[in-house]
Amino acid sequence: MTTLTPSDVLPSPLAPGFAEKKAVDAQAITNPKFTIRLAVASDNEQLCDLARRCPVKGSLEVYTDRYPDFFATNRVQGEHAHIYVVESSPGVIVGCAAFTEKKERRGDKDITVLHIGDLRSDPSHRRGRIAAQLVGTYFEMVRTGPYDHGVVEILEGNKGGGSLNRLIPDQLALVPEGKMNFYQLVPIRSYRTSKAYHYRQATLEDFPAIVSIFEACYGDAPGAPHFTVNWLEQQLSIDPSFTVSDLWVAADSQNQALAMIGLWDQSSFRRTIATKFNRGIKSIVRFMAMVGLIWKLPPIPREGQALAYVFGRWPIAKPENLDALANLSRFLVNRVHKNRKHQFLSIGFHERDPLAQSL
Repeated sequence: MTTLTPSDVLPSPLAPGFAEKKAVDAQAITNPKFTIRLAVASDNEQLCDLARRCPVKGSLEVYTDRYPDFFATNRVQGEHAHIYVVESSPGVIVGCAAFTEKKERRGDKDITVLHIGDLRSDPSHRRGRIAAQLVGTYFEMVRTGPYDHGVVEILEGNKGGGSLNRLIPDQLALVPEGKMNFYQLVPIRSYRTSKAYHYRQATLEDFPAIVSIFEACYGDAPGAPHFTVNWLEQQLSIDPSFTVSDLWVAADSQNQALAMIGLWDQSSFRRTIATKFNRGIKSIVRFMAMVGLIWKLPPIPREGQALAYVFGRWPIAKPENLDALANLSRFLVNRVHKNRKHQFLSIGFHERDPLAQSL
């Protein structure tokens, strides 16, 4: 995750900054072969198809199935998304990107940050030129818009994502903010949980305690919003796939929430389809298929099928309650195992987050 700071960053106009960048064709920014515009609702089918044709290539090749509503994912990612498409001819979409506005708290003020994501280029075209046109539009928005800075997030192992670095102008001030590590918790058995805690779904009465935990964990962290009860209520009203009933807490003997994790099944608007396995992954799949019946796991997906998993969103606890978070994680893995709907629980932490020790 990299911060792009607009102050003293880009020359004006934008094009010369790209002309000076090695390995970037400045003509891609204004190439008459392509036109760029904001997406509209009628682009939905083409965008879903574009996502299918643009897999992430690594040890496990996957693509994101966004049918039936491509825009649903963008609605849950921030305050507002500017989705741009690139056309090779009128009505033929060959690229897209989403520039998402997010509110953050830096010091004693609220700021707006612009994230870039969903960068896709049709593999049947010169993908570098399409990406350059979209990235150029993004940099111009960061430079001229009401944004404190921009943020680029690149999936490690995505062979195409690394080429984004070639499109970043030399004048741009880059500040790495670290790496997110995702842990896949496979429910192969039931885990023992401490009886010192009571595990239950959260209620509205827990919101002040939850906000207090958020503030203690991430109040000063880069990218953190202004944590308030109103913020939490807004986050839980964005999409019916994630509401207060999806929040789970570990509570003490006074029924006070000490730790929280949200279970978020996003399959109603986004599914990860495995399209190709390398030799190592194929061996793992065969092994899991053999022992899956013993462990009572859901069927392991084959190539072309969706991965069945649930996100552990917002794993939080104050430092003195790390044990409560660890036990809540085990409780939720047991719950996933019992329900037999998902192959694993995915939880992410920043590489320097001490809460990762709870796993």
